[in-house]
Amino acid sequence: MRKWKFKPFVRDGQPVRATGYVNFNFAL
Repeated sequence: MRKWKFKPFVRDGQPVRATGYVNFNFAL
């Protein structure tokens, strides 16, 4: 599941945005 969310975010080429999303996922 982690790869699925990372793929779309990394596609843009912006790791900063992916990191922010990861934090939200962990909180849930």
